[in-house]
Amino acid sequence: MKKIPISRIAAEAGVSLATVSRVLNRRPGVSPELEKAVQTAIRKHGGDPAEQCRSASGGRRLRHGAIALLLLAEDCFLTYSSVAQKSFHGVICAARENHLSCIHGIVRSGGELPPAVRQHKVDGLILAGQTPDRALVEALADFPACWITSHSENGDSALAGNDRIARLALDYLAGRGHRRLAYVNALPEITAIRTRGEYFQFFAEKAGIRTEFCVARRAAIDLSSSEPDLAALERSLEELIAPCLNAPDRPTGFFVPMDFQVALLYRILPRLGFLPGRDLEIIGCDGELAALAGLSPRPATIEIPGDAIGRQAVEQLLQRLTGQEHTPHRIDIVIEPRLIEGDAPAGVFRS
Repeated sequence: MKKIPISRIAAEAGVSLATVSRVLNRRPGVSPELEKAVQTAIRKHGGDPAEQCRSASGGRRLRHGAIALLLLAEDCFLTYSSVAQKSFHGVICAARENHLSCIHGIVRSGGELPPAVRQHKVDGLILAGQTPDRALVEALADFPACWITSHSENGDSALAGNDRIARLALDYLAGRGHRRLAYVNALPEITAIRTRGEYFQFFAEKAGIRTEFCVARRAAIDLSSSEPDLAALERSLEELIAPCLNAPDRPTGFFVPMDFQVALLYRILPRLGFLPGRDLEIIGCDGELAALAGLSPRPATIEIPGDAIGRQAVEQLLQRLTGQEHTPHRIDIVIEPRLIEGDAPAGVFRS
């Protein structure tokens, strides 16, 4: 009886990889309906559910029983982003639930990998961040890996789809009556943030909605610094948005792909003579509710489910390590983002 790749079972059953893994490994927490859906998907592809369970529970044993969670710290915002923290928490919890040791550390360009990784005493890696250090990238390519903040040719990924984020933002603003939009980003070097803007542009053009792009050529701050110059970032945002706001036919709906930048814009806008909720509306991203809590009116944001991303990354890595996932090409697992509406009333904005 043939063995079905777990990614195919999950797609056919319409469930997550984690759910399939729980069914195959006979772990609790799965409803009878979902268990039946997984079994039906296995049979549809010519497999036997009982044999698939035996294969999953009796797959290759891990040599070290350990994984490493590494933060490639070229992006200082990643170190205290709530999305990143929730993702790391999900990784650590999933590792513990699967009886794995989880080594974690920060690796900078030109720096050394943790000793356990250098000595190949871990079975695989969960990677977050980005790095221009080619030697480091090549060293990491020696391990099975799953990335949790960006795509990579050297491993699978589990992340919120930036296309879905951009689509949610556009639909929200258009649905609120905005016909002139703007995209604002002062940190173009962050790959995920930049990609959200590219998708936003694509969807806006497809919908025939005029959109201004207020994007810095390069970040005004050192992203690798542990203490970024936030005053410089605020000045950069003001320089980006002022010409856009002073245009005769200015935008009223703004997508800012990072809630931290939204909070700074709320400081800037009154200095320029504009008020959120009266003159314009902003939707952010990341679901950084602590950063948005004191803003009035509270802007909408798009929540990225970090804990689910971390857990799915560990599950996918385990499928690779235990031989349950045989797909030779890279697998990108997309976790659905969620819109959190703000408390500004919908209506006509003053232009």
